[in-house]
Amino acid sequence: MKTLCWIISAIILGLAFGSVSAKTRHTSWPIVSDLHELTEEEIGLAASMAANGEGTPELELETNEFHFGALDIGKTGSHDFIFTNVGDGEMRLTPGPTSCTCTSTLFKGETLPPGASERITVEWKAKEHPGEFTQTATIYTNDPQNARVVLNVTGRFTASVDSAPREIVFGNVMTGTERQGDFKLYCYEEEPLEILGYEVDDSEHFVADWTPLQKSALPEDATSGYEVTITVKPGLPVSTFSDKLRLETSSTAFSHYDVPIEGVITSNISLAGPRWDRSIGAARLDFIPSGKNFEHQLMVRTGNLRGEEITISVARSEPDWIEAELGEPISLGEGTGSLTPLIIRIPDDAPSCNFMGTNSETWGKIFLETSDPMSPVVRVLLRFAIGS
Repeated sequence: MKTLCWIISAIILGLAFGSVSAKTRHTSWPIVSDLHELTEEEIGLAASMAANGEGTPELELETNEFHFGALDIGKTGSHDFIFTNVGDGEMRLTPGPTSCTCTSTLFKGETLPPGASERITVEWKAKEHPGEFTQTATIYTNDPQNARVVLNVTGRFTASVDSAPREIVFGNVMTGTERQGDFKLYCYEEEPLEILGYEVDDSEHFVADWTPLQKSALPEDATSGYEVTITVKPGLPVSTFSDKLRLETSSTAFSHYDVPIEGVITSNISLAGPRWDRSIGAARLDFIPSGKNFEHQLMVRTGNLRGEEITISVARSEPDWIEAELGEPISLGEGTGSLTPLIIRIPDDAPSCNFMGTNSETWGKIFLETSDPMSPVVRVLLRFAIGS
């Protein structure tokens, strides 16, 4: 380490007193801070690069920054930084790290004699989503005053079509009610965008409408846009829900634009307990051996309706050999509702069956009748199979 420090000191002293003729740098800003801010590895590299040559290399670089403006997602941009050796010693350039795998320098290392210049190309690729972009690429040199040169590339990634937000999250939606959510759709193409239609998986419960945006409501560089409203209609079961709104557009780059939709249908009546999966609104009872009595318990939570406790009762089950019984309700305190055990039984003489498919309509079901007009019937789904 002492030897390393001696080499660095000798380089600096040589610059101060040993130079045959002083040269004026064409850069008035520091490309990188002094050597004390470099890592030990970088200092060693600079020292070895300088010690192996004759004379002193001196870097001239007009700027170490480039702002590319806007770039479409999926496209690649590049810029040439011109490195010139205005010193009297040979300059060696070595590629260093970049701040992101989306950024690279397109050279393996160069040697510049006095008076020579070299183009160092920095290339970057637009990331997946629009937004601001700031990345760096490092070049090592044997110029003792610029041992590490950091090249800065900034700009903004755009899409021909983009939305804000990119998904609609409704949160909790009370069963039996209608809820609306909206987003802005922006177009950055020269030709104004038209929405030609839309698709959703569940057209009964999700409806879309749109109105054009005024020019004053568009972000910078956008040429046209719409405010799109999604309406959740009553009738979805008490559970999480998800769908995808696919807009058909006139854009050549985005003939279809997808916006995910998600939320949770809630009610004054909810279920919980072991094996209850809220994400699918079902009890995962899984595999039940044939000839075995099976029993499982869930809890039904009921709230209050205008000061009156909500009452529940078992109406029926599908198939009818599924047995269901309600236990004694447990009060949660005045005005806060109650918890009622729901005991589910599969008798030992139940036939072999498979209610494990992806279609919830084929699963087992228990229907509860309630005094809540918003949820007069609650369907409890059971996902299971019986076999040997």
